[in-house]
Amino acid sequence: MTTSHPAETAAAQSQPQPASHAGTPRWSKDEIEQAVLDFVEDSTTTWVSGDIKAWANWYTDDAVFRDLGFGYDGDEELRGRDAIFQYYKKVRDGFPGGQVQYYPCPWFMIDEERALVVLEWRCRMTDPGDGSIHEEPCYSRLIYGGNRQWSFEEDIYNPVRMGAMIERWIEVYSKYHPGALPDHSAVTA
Repeated sequence: MTTSHPAETAAAQSQPQPASHAGTPRWSKDEIEQAVLDFVEDSTTTWVSGDIKAWANWYTDDAVFRDLGFGYDGDEELRGRDAIFQYYKKVRDGFPGGQVQYYPCPWFMIDEERALVVLEWRCRMTDPGDGSIHEEPCYSRLIYGGNRQWSFEEDIYNPVRMGAMIERWIEVYSKYHPGALPDHSAVTA
């Protein structure tokens, strides 16, 4: 006998759900895993080069993107690939987004039945001048939408810890670049 809790049921119903066919996985674990591996590799390359259009192509036309620590100019989520591109182009061209150089991914998990991926990113800043590493973990929940694209992403991290890490980076950067500010303007949420 299974029981349900009303709060859990309501929360689960508000979350995007991948299409399934009577419990049969729509995509193979191998396909999803290869998409994760390629996405992780490509994310650093496209972000650092500034090719946010190529990065945004990892999302379906109707993708939903949530960042629980950042927000989107007053909205709780972005809807559609173009909205994702427009917003993250601004983030990449601003500070601190333009100073993020690498997204190591130490682990990920795949739930093949739900086409769901959970992974850990490390948002790593550029070298501030002394070779020190400044990074903070971020966790993403992705739903695979087929064709090497994600139909949903939700990023979860601690904005207080992220802010403190960025402040430490600025402190070190300032020591090695007196009077200089990072190359990018501020981004406001």
